[in-house]
Amino acid sequence: MTQKTQCLDCASGKYSSGALDTCSLCPAGTYSNTVNTITCPTCPAGTFQMYEGQQACDTCPVNGVLISSTSGCKCNAGYRYTSSPLSCTACVPGKYLSTASQLSNCDPCSANRYVSTYAAITCYDCPALSTSVQASEECTCNTGYNMQSNVCVFGQCEIGKYLSGDSCVTCAAGKYKVTTGTASGAGIEPSIV
Repeated sequence: MTQKTQCLDCASGKYSSGALDTCSLCPAGTYSNTVNTITCPTCPAGTFQMYEGQQACDTCPVNGVLISSTSGCKCNAGYRYTSSPLSCTACVPGKYLSTASQLSNCDPCSANRYVSTYAAITCYDCPALSTSVQASEECTCNTGYNMQSNVCVFGQCEIGKYLSGDSCVTCAAGKYKVTTGTASGAGIEPSIV
């Protein structure tokens, strides 16, 4: 029978508090970056470690907020959480997160609601006389209406289009329109080349 003739070192991320035959993993919220540790130091203020047996503590990423030394971070409202690599990424237009969380997906705006900015915390109702599909970053005016300053206005066709019935139609080749409004395409001067 062979006997151990020397004591072995506890590796980084582990500790031994005395005459034990094994080393223990440093618990969550602590770390050890040296060998032969008797106890694992608590993570410094403003840092965390969610896993056992770690050699360092982590800091929250930009747009993240510390929950506790053992629970990690949550992302600010409007940002989604990614654990590997640890980051808080802005929700894209058409999606939002209303509260700080550890959620990895942003919520889509429901139909007839929209948001056109990154890192949104809410979606907005479409203006009167317009609609949108789920996860939209803009609303579309009903037929015959055109969006002007976030209001749907009847018959106000954009530059290069004219009102035909209840729809805005693109000017034919050789024709142009330089103002918004309802003027028809008939009789519009041909463009000069």
